Amino acid sequence: MLGLSHFFLNQLDAARLAFVQLLSLDPDYQLDPLYVPPQAIAFLDTVRRNNQDLLDPIRERRKATLEAAAQEEAARKRFLTLGAGAAPRTIRERVEKPSVWLALVPFGAGQFQNDDLGLGLTFLLTEAATLATSIGCYAWVEGLRGSDGFYSASNYQTALAARTTQIVAGGVFLGLVVGGATQALIARKPPHVIIEEDNAPARPAPPKVGAGFAPVPGGGVGSFQVSF
Repeated sequence: MLGLSHFFLNQLDAARLAFVQLLSLDPDYQLDPLYVPPQAIAFLDTVRRNNQDLLDPIRERRKATLEAAAQEEAARKRFLTLGAGAAPRTIRERVEKPSVWLALVPFGAGQFQNDDLGLGLTFLLTEAATLATSIGCYAWVEGLRGSDGFYSASNYQTALAARTTQIVAGGVFLGLVVGGATQALIARKPPHVIIEEDNAPARPAPPKVGAGFAPVPGGGVGSFQVSF
């Protein structure tokens, strides 16, 4: 409120100081666009952007503090349970680090790793469809060639249309691959601690993604598998 008050009085230096103090407590604080005009939101974003290098360490430390508090609370609950005479449990902790390389794999692999099943299936189906269309049109165009390597007058227009479809489908496929990898990298979860208990209810297994390639005479056969 102090920063907004200075901003609307056109006291920008004082507003900047107030917003700096706010961001020092919460580097990711967002003003509510339902109540705050866009120019004030833009001013706060500018202050945040101009101090990004200084805010990153605060953001990382804040994240580590929140994770430590969550682990402390989990340990406290375990102690209260065991101290009350409940049956002993075997507890293990492991750090899960989502793979950067898997996020770059097409066909929704990065989305499945991020536990985004719906988006992963969307990328899987659309990328498979566009790739199959591009390959199918390429094979069709090549099949229309005569023995001399040229097209006849009767099938030239068909070959031209199929070639256009091949290029468009291939371009869409590449765009989906780049977009899927970018989205998976942005949404990739940071390393986090997973607590496992022997007597805890079993959790459903996360989706698994696999790929393979086998050489055959005259080429090779590729495979892609998703299980969930």
